[in-house]
Amino acid sequence: MNGIAAVDIGGTKIAVGAERPEHDTTAPTPRGADAIVATVVDLVRSLPVPELRAVGVGSAGTFDATGTVVAATDLIPGWTGYPLATRLRDELRVPVTVLNDVHAAGLGEAVAGAGRGVARVLVAATGTGLGGAVVLGGAVDTGGHGVAGSLGHVVLPGLDRVCSCGRTGHAEPYASGPGMERSYVELTGHSEGLRRIGELARAGDEHALSAIRLGGEALGRALAAAAAIADPDLVIVGGGPSQLGELLLGPTRAAFREDAPTPLVDVPVVAAELGPRAAIVGALEAARLAR
Repeated sequence: MNGIAAVDIGGTKIAVGAERPEHDTTAPTPRGADAIVATVVDLVRSLPVPELRAVGVGSAGTFDATGTVVAATDLIPGWTGYPLATRLRDELRVPVTVLNDVHAAGLGEAVAGAGRGVARVLVAATGTGLGGAVVLGGAVDTGGHGVAGSLGHVVLPGLDRVCSCGRTGHAEPYASGPGMERSYVELTGHSEGLRRIGELARAGDEHALSAIRLGGEALGRALAAAAAIADPDLVIVGGGPSQLGELLLGPTRAAFREDAPTPLVDVPVVAAELGPRAAIVGALEAARLAR
């Protein structure tokens, strides 16, 4: 992948990298779309890439085929409607490929992480929210409107919390990190961060175990619904809460097997491998595929 740089744009941090991880560098995400582009340009130019030939970007937001943001939360002010690929292309003078950050992370996991060598992969990314990606034959399927794999908005009977999108019954308010923290509050009456909840669960605290189990069950049910359409050979679970390991993956697998169509009940559900670098790896691959 010589000559290719990758960018991961989040609400709090921008990371850039190339093929070798020791060259990765980060900066805080500034306010304003033009300021973000300026920061990305500076970071990319600081990489030891002898001859820059292409840039791949994974970013918060939903993108159309031109790399323009068609939908985004308020986490990045002024992001919706911004022609990100065009602005970066004008500054860097190389082809720029842009995709959603979860799609980028899913692509990275599928081609270079836990999904290496697998033809059809469904990836879940749980964190502040819940997203996903469908990767087929080493390429991410973004769908007709850029939202393929949006696991957080799968409707699950029996759930009544309000989702970040403003609707009720979705998986995200239960299967995300904040969702599990909320479950703990509802069970105990006091608040703890997810890392502490994990520590308590490992020590045998029943409320902590229940909060994580509720999250895993919602995640597994959402994955089963998505798998019924995507028919994957492998399911990968990534994101910060996946560091809970079997505390989360156990209930996720159980719920997946209970809800999945019979031919899919034995599809493996495994932990991601690449950690926070998954989006960089995926953005590199997306830029390579686009050349």
